[in-house]
Amino acid sequence: MRRKMWGGHIMRLRRLDLTRFGHFTDFSLDFGEPVPGKTDLHIIFGPNEAGKTTAFEAYLDLLFGIHARSQYNFLHDYDNMRIGACLEIDGVERELVRIKKRQNDLLDASGNPVNPAILTRALGGMNREQYQAMFSLDDETIEKGGDDILASDGDLGQLLFSAAAGLSDLSSVLDKAREAAENFHKKSARKSFLAEARKTLKALEKEIREFDLNATRFRALRAALATAEMDEKAARKERDGLMGDKARFEAIIECLPLLADLNGLHSDLEAVKDYIVFQGTWPEQARGLHERGVAATAQETAAQDTLKTLRKKQIEIKPDPDILTVKQEIEQLMDVPRSRALTASDDVPKREQELTELNVDIEQAMKDLGLTEVETEILAEPVLGRFERLANEVKTARDALDTARDEERDAKVELDEISEGEAEENQAIPMVDDLRALLDRLEPEVLVSQLGEANVAIGREKNAVRDALAGLVPWHGGTDQLPVAPVTEDQARRIAGEHTVRKDEHKAAQKEFAKVTRELAGIEARLKTMKTDASFFSDEDKQVARARRDSVWNEHARALTRETADKFHEELARVDTLQDAQFEAVGRLARLRELQVNAADLTAQKTQWKTQVETQAQALEAEQGTFAAILKQLALPEKFEPNDLQPWLKSLAGAHKATATLAQAKEAQMLAQANIAQAEAALRKALSAAPEAGDLSDLTRMTRKTLEDAGRAQERASAIQKARAKLAKREQKVEELERCFSDAEDKWRTQADASPLKIDDPSGFHDALPTLRKLRIWLSDREKLSGRIEAMKKDSGDFGKAARDMNTRLGGDQHDEDFVLAQQLISRLKSAEQASRDLQTLKSQIQEQEDMLVSVGKEFNNIAAAVEEMATVFPDASEIKTTEDLRNAVSNAKKADGLREGIADLQHRIMLRLGQDDFDAALEILESTDIPEATARLQAVKADLAEAENTLEDAIGDLRAAGDALAAVGDDDAVARLQEKRQVLLLDIAEQAKKSLRLRLGVLLAERALTRYRDTHRSGMLAATEKAFTKLTAGRYAKLVTQPDGQNEVLLAVRDEDNRSISAAKMSKGTRFQLYLALRLAGYGQFVADGTILPFISDDILETFDNTRTSAALDLLGQISQSGQALYFTHHEHVVDLARERLGEGCQIHNLSAGQ
Repeated sequence: MRRKMWGGHIMRLRRLDLTRFGHFTDFSLDFGEPVPGKTDLHIIFGPNEAGKTTAFEAYLDLLFGIHARSQYNFLHDYDNMRIGACLEIDGVERELVRIKKRQNDLLDASGNPVNPAILTRALGGMNREQYQAMFSLDDETIEKGGDDILASDGDLGQLLFSAAAGLSDLSSVLDKAREAAENFHKKSARKSFLAEARKTLKALEKEIREFDLNATRFRALRAALATAEMDEKAARKERDGLMGDKARFEAIIECLPLLADLNGLHSDLEAVKDYIVFQGTWPEQARGLHERGVAATAQETAAQDTLKTLRKKQIEIKPDPDILTVKQEIEQLMDVPRSRALTASDDVPKREQELTELNVDIEQAMKDLGLTEVETEILAEPVLGRFERLANEVKTARDALDTARDEERDAKVELDEISEGEAEENQAIPMVDDLRALLDRLEPEVLVSQLGEANVAIGREKNAVRDALAGLVPWHGGTDQLPVAPVTEDQARRIAGEHTVRKDEHKAAQKEFAKVTRELAGIEARLKTMKTDASFFSDEDKQVARARRDSVWNEHARALTRETADKFHEELARVDTLQDAQFEAVGRLARLRELQVNAADLTAQKTQWKTQVETQAQALEAEQGTFAAILKQLALPEKFEPNDLQPWLKSLAGAHKATATLAQAKEAQMLAQANIAQAEAALRKALSAAPEAGDLSDLTRMTRKTLEDAGRAQERASAIQKARAKLAKREQKVEELERCFSDAEDKWRTQADASPLKIDDPSGFHDALPTLRKLRIWLSDREKLSGRIEAMKKDSGDFGKAARDMNTRLGGDQHDEDFVLAQQLISRLKSAEQASRDLQTLKSQIQEQEDMLVSVGKEFNNIAAAVEEMATVFPDASEIKTTEDLRNAVSNAKKADGLREGIADLQHRIMLRLGQDDFDAALEILESTDIPEATARLQAVKADLAEAENTLEDAIGDLRAAGDALAAVGDDDAVARLQEKRQVLLLDIAEQAKKSLRLRLGVLLAERALTRYRDTHRSGMLAATEKAFTKLTAGRYAKLVTQPDGQNEVLLAVRDEDNRSISAAKMSKGTRFQLYLALRLAGYGQFVADGTILPFISDDILETFDNTRTSAALDLLGQISQSGQALYFTHHEHVVDLARERLGEGCQIHNLSAGQ
């Protein structure tokens, strides 16, 4: 159990019951008991639409109440909605239930009402919006937070306060407050509320001063105005009465023709008055019945005509049932037997001609071969193939023997050419192989090259050592005096960077201290000047001046003389002077308050900067001592700059390296010289050469010449030996091929003597072989062709006999040919089949037409019934027999209905025009006069109306003139109204001045509060933010630093790869998101430090993060969950997998799919 801190509260969600909320029913999320020393992070996973947002809203509704118009009642009605939870508040478990009611909506486990103050105290008095802002995050909040970082220009105070309070857009709020304050008064602005109000006030007072009224004239003008008003009213009344008479007579004249039309409609209605009912659907129904009757009549006529034609065709068809009984036999006969007979009739003459030509070819082939008779067996392919193979073996052996004899002859010629001029070599040749092996082992060219390279390297490295020592200035000495570096180059670079930063910070702090000191001195001087200014006026002076002005005005109102007017003008000027002074005083007072606030702020800044200057000076002094020790070890002067240390150490390392390389080059030179001396001794010994034979190069040339001479002699001996071996091989091959040729001839002779073909020569057999193979094929084809001709003749005879027998059974004629008889049978069968099909079709068509006549009869009955039913509502129902009669009746009913509507419409128009509610009253008015009389009375009224209009216009002119005359001098309360306007304007100015002053002071206090908050929480929150930000950016940003910007401080991120400081405006959108998340997590840590520990909830805030940054964010959530409970809602499975991988048992996974 977490320990409760003084002044704060601890709350943890043990279990959330979604009893009846949204699409959940009796579903619970159990977060279990916290394990001491372990994280309290919970991942709530579910796919889209699984209810993550629903669960989050349910938790908030539990704490703060269900919304009056909650959108989560789509499954459960408002009356049935229910959320429960087990909350641990300050270590005590509370079972709470929230229902949807106006009052007593928070219950305990037994259903009894619970005081909501339990939750209010645990939440520290926060409402729903504040809790969401401070203790929850979603993707929209993250994106808005990144935009706020950009809007604040990186101001440290605003960033820290916004992150801790969960507020957004703090910069725009302060900007709007400043703008509202400056709208009242701004020194450099052309327009402001105060400037416009002063212009209006001066105009009002000028009008008051210029106002002077003669009382007698005023009373006379007012009396004249009253008389004009009475005359205008009398003229207007008379004019209005005449206009009413005019309208009445015009209406009568307009309605008399309408009355005549009305009487005509009554006369037309008399003929059809008995038709009192009409429905709009009747005409369409009557027309439909008539059309159905016409269609039925046409169908009846067509069916009768068609039936007559079909029966006539039925009589004309003659069936043939006899041939239909043998249909299957005829079809079988006309199938395969007929096809074979037709094929035979066409093919037999052709095949007989082919057989004759084939016999001629066979006789000619046997004649060419010298054969009188031959059996097919001796021409079989195996026999011919065996003879062909023996003949080929004889030919192949002969050709191989001829080729071998040619090669033997060529080998003898080649040996003679090589051996020509051969002389015995008496001179002894040294041991070639040993000499060549010695030369390969020594590699004399390589040894010479190595010595040359070593000499060049020594010269080059001596120059490098000299240059390296020269680069160590101001250090001086030889290679044996080179010092060992006490620090690495990276350490030197870091020392220089830190020294530069401290030095720059010290200079910046000194500069800011001097700047603040100057600004404070200037503000104190202005404050001193303003405090000694005697131009302020008190409220008592203002009241006295107003009292004197009112007294003089009352005296002037009674006397109305020039002397009293001048006195009143003088007092007004005095009040103006006081008013102007008061306006100036309001501005100076606001400025005075602003200067005092600025002075206090600058005094605090001066103290802060002074402390910072002293601290940085001490740090610089300590750092300088450490650096001096390093310089002493390197034998460098004390004035050596830290920024030059890293390049100097790099030069020192180069000098050490050049010295070592020079030593290696000298060793290589000595080794090369020793190797050359050994090689020269070995070659002299092998060649038995004198010591003065030369150096290694000369000995090498002598050795290679000796090897070349020995090589040429060896090549000649080897060539002669190869030529002799080749000749012996060729002679042996000729002997073998002669034996093979003799064996092949013996095999051929044995087989040829036993064959009846009598072919002795193998080459002759090759010439006769194509003819022999053709003869075998022709003999086989002759046998097959003869059998086929006999079979076709048999098929033709069998078909003819069957056709004649079938024709005899059916009583046919036997005088035609077989195929003609067969065709007659086919035609007769087809005719019989067609007649049968036609009879069946006609029978079906006749039945259809008979059915059509029955259907038409039913339609006639239905139409008559419908006509009879509709006719019952008409007065002459018994006379309506046909659809035409019905249409006439419907037309009369429609006409009667239209006439009645026309009568009602005319009556309504007459009543409306005459202004009567009853038509009888209107009729009485119209019947009491006629058009001539009404026209004459209308003309008289128009004449009287024109005279009345003129009288009214004159009266209106007199009234306007009297009013203008009175307005020109003003009435007796004009000054009072002007004074009232003036007082209202003064009150408005005073109210706006107070409001502006409050806004200015509020902005100043807010800025001071942000500064104090920044200074108070700089170390803790900034360190926590830096740690989280470095982790979220995968170490790309190593730290966060601040930089002074006027009276504010700007937050900068230092990039690790190049040590560059990046402002918020230059960060990418994703980096600003990560910075805001780091700030919010640090803000939560601040709440925990202050003793307020509430569940921290996040809803898929890592969607734009890659796996590395997602893992880092999960680690950070795990860290804050060590202090308080953290809940993370997500629909991404990879987030769940990463959480298991990174945190293992440090997080619990809850699946929302179980609540589906």
